[in-house]
Amino acid sequence: EQDDRLKQLEKFVDSNAPLLVHFSKAENSVLSKLDSCSSDIIKLQQQINQSPTMKEVRDEFMTKEMFRQVEKHIDTRFDTFEKKFDSLNDGLKEILSAVKEQ
Repeated sequence: EQDDRLKQLEKFVDSNAPLLVHFSKAENSVLSKLDSCSSDIIKLQQQINQSPTMKEVRDEFMTKEMFRQVEKHIDTRFDTFEKKFDSLNDGLKEILSAVKEQ
Protein backbone atom coordinates (compact mmCIF):
# COMPACT_ATOMS: atom_id res chain seq x y z
CA GLU A 1 0.00 0.00 0.00
CA GLN A 2 2.86 2.42 0.78
CA ASP A 3 4.45 1.56 -2.51
CA ASP A 4 1.21 2.47 -4.26
CA ARG A 5 1.10 5.78 -2.45
CA LEU A 6 4.73 6.52 -3.31
CA LYS A 7 4.08 5.64 -6.94
CA GLN A 8 1.01 7.90 -6.97
CA LEU A 9 3.03 10.72 -5.38
CA GLU A 10 5.85 10.27 -7.89
CA LYS A 11 3.34 10.21 -10.72
CA PHE A 12 1.72 13.40 -9.38
CA VAL A 13 5.10 15.14 -9.04
CA ASP A 14 6.20 14.00 -12.49
CA SER A 15 2.97 15.09 -14.15
CA ASN A 16 3.02 18.48 -12.39
CA ALA A 17 6.77 19.09 -12.58
CA PRO A 18 6.54 21.87 -15.20
CA LEU A 19 3.89 23.62 -13.12
CA LEU A 20 5.96 23.26 -9.95
CA VAL A 21 9.02 24.63 -11.75
CA HIS A 22 6.95 27.56 -13.00
CA PHE A 23 5.64 28.28 -9.49
CA SER A 24 9.16 28.03 -8.11
CA LYS A 25 10.46 30.52 -10.68
CA ALA A 26 7.52 32.85 -10.03
CA GLU A 27 8.15 32.63 -6.28
CA ASN A 28 11.86 33.42 -6.79
CA SER A 29 10.94 36.40 -8.98
CA VAL A 30 8.52 37.76 -6.38
CA LEU A 31 11.05 37.28 -3.59
CA SER A 32 13.72 39.02 -5.65
CA LYS A 33 11.41 41.99 -6.23
CA LEU A 34 10.58 42.02 -2.52
CA ASP A 35 14.29 42.16 -1.67
CA SER A 36 14.74 45.02 -4.12
CA CYS A 37 11.79 46.92 -2.64
CA SER A 38 13.13 46.34 0.87
CA SER A 39 16.51 47.81 -0.02
CA ASP A 40 14.77 50.78 -1.68
CA ILE A 41 12.71 51.34 1.48
CA ILE A 42 15.87 51.28 3.60
CA LYS A 43 17.55 53.83 1.30
CA LEU A 44 14.50 56.11 1.46
CA GLN A 45 14.38 55.86 5.26
CA GLN A 46 18.05 56.85 5.41
CA GLN A 47 17.37 59.84 3.15
CA ILE A 48 14.43 60.87 5.32
CA ASN A 49 16.57 60.65 8.46
CA GLN A 50 19.28 62.80 6.86
CA SER A 51 16.94 65.47 5.54
CA PRO A 52 16.33 68.59 7.64
CA THR A 53 13.12 68.95 9.59
CA MET A 54 10.58 71.59 8.66
CA LYS A 55 11.51 73.53 11.81
CA GLU A 56 15.17 73.56 10.79
CA VAL A 57 14.22 74.77 7.31
CA ARG A 58 12.01 77.52 8.73
CA ASP A 59 14.69 78.61 11.23
CA GLU A 60 17.32 78.78 8.49
CA PHE A 61 15.00 80.66 6.15
CA MET A 62 14.06 83.16 8.86
CA THR A 63 17.71 83.72 9.69
CA LYS A 64 18.58 84.44 6.07
CA GLU A 65 15.47 86.58 5.59
CA MET A 66 16.25 88.60 8.71
CA PHE A 67 19.82 89.06 7.45
CA ARG A 68 18.50 90.40 4.15
CA GLN A 69 16.22 92.83 5.96
CA VAL A 70 19.02 94.06 8.21
CA GLU A 71 21.35 94.35 5.21
CA LYS A 72 18.75 96.39 3.34
CA HIS A 73 18.24 98.62 6.39
CA ILE A 74 21.99 99.19 6.74
CA ASP A 75 22.34 99.94 3.03
CA THR A 76 19.56 102.51 3.30
CA ARG A 77 21.23 104.09 6.33
CA PHE A 78 24.58 104.33 4.52
CA ASP A 79 22.89 105.85 1.47
CA THR A 80 21.24 108.46 3.69
CA PHE A 81 24.53 109.16 5.48
CA GLU A 82 26.34 109.50 2.15
CA LYS A 83 23.77 112.01 0.87
CA LYS A 84 24.00 114.07 4.06
CA PHE A 85 27.81 113.96 3.96
CA ASP A 86 27.83 115.08 0.31
CA SER A 87 25.47 117.91 1.19
CA LEU A 88 27.64 118.97 4.13
CA ASN A 89 30.77 118.74 1.98
CA ASP A 90 29.18 120.95 -0.69
CA GLY A 91 28.21 123.47 1.99
CA LEU A 92 31.76 123.56 3.39
CA LYS A 93 33.18 124.07 -0.10
CA GLU A 94 30.87 127.06 -0.60
CA ILE A 95 31.92 128.53 2.74
CA LEU A 96 35.63 128.04 1.98
CA SER A 97 35.30 129.61 -1.45
CA ALA A 98 33.41 132.56 0.09
CA VAL A 99 36.11 133.01 2.73
CA LYS A 100 38.86 132.91 0.09
CA GLU A 101 37.10 135.58 -1.96
CA GLN A 102 37.08 137.97 0.98
